[in-house]
Amino acid sequence: MFTPPESAYDPVKVRRKLWKDEQPHAIEAVVPAYVPTSAKRESWRFPALIWLAEIVNRFKGRVVLAFMPLHVASQPTPGSEEAARQEECKSRIAAIAQRKGVPLIDFDIPSKITTNDANYWDPRHYRIAIAERVVDDIERALATRQDDPDGDWRYVDGPRTAALATN
Repeated sequence: MFTPPESAYDPVKVRRKLWKDEQPHAIEAVVPAYVPTSAKRESWRFPALIWLAEIVNRFKGRVVLAFMPLHVASQPTPGSEEAARQEECKSRIAAIAQRKGVPLIDFDIPSKITTNDANYWDPRHYRIAIAERVVDDIERALATRQDDPDGDWRYVDGPRTAALATN
């Protein structure tokens, strides 16, 4: 197991980890939003994507790609340069998924999962109930091939840069 037993859960300790000793607060977008030029986007390098394409090839379509739900406090601030970089990376992964004919599900978005501190041990590790929910939600996403009506995931059907940036 990646996480301690549920009996060891300490919400005060978790909150400190999630918010880096700050008080929990609303995540406000950078205004005006950083908009990279197409030349800037093209200059960004994501070397691990070469490996991702090779791995997808190796499993010949028996793959589901998914961005796991990181706590909202550790997601890039909307409108920031970091968010634009992540958007570009997600768009390139979506293009790989589309070319290889594999599904891509994005849970790494502001949602009821990612905004609830009680769902996490730290910014990256969610609790067992959330892990079970993610597995069930992947199954639902594959069955429907649509975004979650409750907004907990996006079913990505190819590069959707604008959709990946919106909440």
